[in-house]
Amino acid sequence: MEEPVQQLFQSTGGIDAALTDEDEDEEYVSDVDGGYGTGEERTSSYQSEIFDFRYENGRRYHGYREGRYALPNDEIEQNRLDIVHHLYLLLLGGELHMIPFQEHPTRILDIGTGTGIWAVEVATKYESAEVIGTDLSPIQPEWVPPNCRFDIDDAEAEWVYVENSFDFIHSRHLGVSIHDWDNYIDSIYTHLKPGGWVQFAEHDYKLYSDDGTYEESAQSKFWELFCAALTKQGKDTEVAERLEDMVKSHGGFVDVTAVNLKLPWGTWAKGKRLKELGRWVNIILESGLEAYGMALFTRELGKSHDESAALFTEIKQELKERKVHSYQFQRFVIARKKS
Repeated sequence: MEEPVQQLFQSTGGIDAALTDEDEDEEYVSDVDGGYGTGEERTSSYQSEIFDFRYENGRRYHGYREGRYALPNDEIEQNRLDIVHHLYLLLLGGELHMIPFQEHPTRILDIGTGTGIWAVEVATKYESAEVIGTDLSPIQPEWVPPNCRFDIDDAEAEWVYVENSFDFIHSRHLGVSIHDWDNYIDSIYTHLKPGGWVQFAEHDYKLYSDDGTYEESAQSKFWELFCAALTKQGKDTEVAERLEDMVKSHGGFVDVTAVNLKLPWGTWAKGKRLKELGRWVNIILESGLEAYGMALFTRELGKSHDESAALFTEIKQELKERKVHSYQFQRFVIARKKS
């Protein structure tokens, strides 16, 4: 039996984890073959579009439903995504999820699976479960556990999976993709079994500092531009902050729990654990600033490549100097569909 989420993280109802030294010591049957699928056969007609990638500013982007997702999908980005997954394992104490399962799930959906690393590890943990990962980009491995497969599909298109069929749906970092979160949450609800669980993981599109050092920084400028670009695309720049309320207001979920963790940018924070997290953030940001900003700044705001790159360089210098004491909220929301 899994540990209850309250015991694993000792943080419920949106309690913020502090940046201090105090805690620094550390009946659905399917014949799954593994590998790529076709979104329950819908996406098979899109094979040429799926692999018709877009190239700009030296990076590669998805071709299927072009422009839906603003981050690249090339090898540099795939490496970054796997490091982000490692960071999440550190944040969650080595756990892949926060769901207090009473028994092992039998069908799991990972939306926006990216490289598929989370889906593969969950399939390995729950060998009796069917695990499906979906994404706009075909960048997942070919060799996967026999109970795991990947479908190329758009989470905002009409879902083609059987309703009421998933024990667990996992959604991480889709704020830059989803336009209509109410509809997205409803799709998740519709496809969960009664009693099934969902876990969302998103981060704020801004940083904070307790001493005011963030306000006039290059980091602040970055997120200001980022939000301006997302707004032009009609996307919600405060989805992470509002996610708990959106899930609660849906009306179909119970046991809604929010866990908000502070993640420092860089190694300025006190304590061994926070410094370690900050080091991984620095590694992620080596390519992550360009991944998040380049396409949005050039496509939506008319910024040049060089102008955007100069801002990324300025941020990296701030991180080296450690004079900006910024941190970001990583927000998790879990909820259970009413039985």
